[in-house]
Amino acid sequence: MSELRTDRLGTERVGKLLRELSIPAILGMIINATYNVVDGIFIGRGVGSDALAGITVAFPINMISFAIIIMLATGGSAMFSIYLGSRDKENASYSIGNSYTLTGLMVGGFILLAMLFKGQILKAFGGSGEVLVYAEQYMTWVLPFHIVLAYQVLWENLTRAEGKARIAMSSIMMTSVLNIIMDYLFIMRFGWGVPGAAIATGLAQVLGTIYLGNYVFRHGQHLVVAKKYLKLKKNIVKPILGIGVSAFARQTTFSLQALILNNVVVSYGGDLGLAILGVLSRAFTFLVLPVFGVIQGMRPILSYNFGAKQMKRARETVKLSIWWATGFLLFGALCSQLFSQQIFAVFTEDPDLIREGARALRMTTMVFPIISVQMVGSASFQSLGRPILALIFSIIRQILLFIPLVLILPSFIGFDGIWWTYPIADVLAMLATGVVLIHEMNKLKETEKQAVHN
Repeated sequence: MSELRTDRLGTERVGKLLRELSIPAILGMIINATYNVVDGIFIGRGVGSDALAGITVAFPINMISFAIIIMLATGGSAMFSIYLGSRDKENASYSIGNSYTLTGLMVGGFILLAMLFKGQILKAFGGSGEVLVYAEQYMTWVLPFHIVLAYQVLWENLTRAEGKARIAMSSIMMTSVLNIIMDYLFIMRFGWGVPGAAIATGLAQVLGTIYLGNYVFRHGQHLVVAKKYLKLKKNIVKPILGIGVSAFARQTTFSLQALILNNVVVSYGGDLGLAILGVLSRAFTFLVLPVFGVIQGMRPILSYNFGAKQMKRARETVKLSIWWATGFLLFGALCSQLFSQQIFAVFTEDPDLIREGARALRMTTMVFPIISVQMVGSASFQSLGRPILALIFSIIRQILLFIPLVLILPSFIGFDGIWWTYPIADVLAMLATGVVLIHEMNKLKETEKQAVHN
């Protein structure tokens, strides 16, 4: 990236930058979410509701793997942006090189362990009978491809940090479109079932990574580093993991939440409940991913300006990101309330699943817009180099709020208690994050005033 291109993060209007970096990420995320929805449709209609439940059981272990990937990609790209903002090119290169090394070691190690103990893990996540068979099939085929996915996600984050959001978007779009095409061929035409869905996912990731790697090695001016930068350094690894651990915690707490939620759902709703949860998970993915696109656009702007001590621009970036995220979530909530039955009917023809699932969707999304504060807030703490706060507010909703509520409420009000857990946890998480976020923004304002006086 040219010097001028880097400097734009500290000089261009924040709104324009956020639009340039977020819109490609949002488009890519929406297309990726479309793949997740279509994947569920092919599995539900081409194989059956037990297969959909099996994918739901396997989902938490995939999320743990993805948590490690996101931890390294988020931490590495955040430190890269901060060092670029402070004009420290040497440590910027070490941030990239160490991210490459950590990704291979940590993701590869996890895949090996997960494959060795997959049976025990999937039973713990609620799998049994035919559902467990489908879960094992999916995990066996899809998880080894995560070593490829790891570098795709890392490069996507680093290219955004360079200001090349369209390259990252192209990789996501390519992967998602290929995935949909191969899903149709492998499941609907060839009859490969759940293994076909997993193979389609893995092959699409390989092709998307090849495309992105071609850009990185030909045009990524900062992203190809000398061998010396691959050697792990404590002063580089520590902040990468420190900042990234909140992203890891958020993803792993989703897995812990899924472990407990799956078992509670089975206890109160059986396999029908699991199928509802599987569709809800895909619907939530589609509704929330545009917000992650906004966050992806926000991070390099916020990290760069924080590193450059431009606190007014940093605060403006956070505020604008919250407004954007709220708008997307409001649109998603309205669609969920108005078209809940139609959404479930896309996945299944089972009238019981459509009726009960539509009701669950309306309940779980009733306060959806307010989660923008919690999502953007915890991501902001990462970009501001506040790993402890980022960690706390990445897990507060799942660990301190959602899990206790989902264990308590159903014992009083039955199956509906599971779905009421969502809006109650969302309101409490928003209030807690909002108070601390306002405090942190005021601290940035004070730092800005002191810099002016000095």
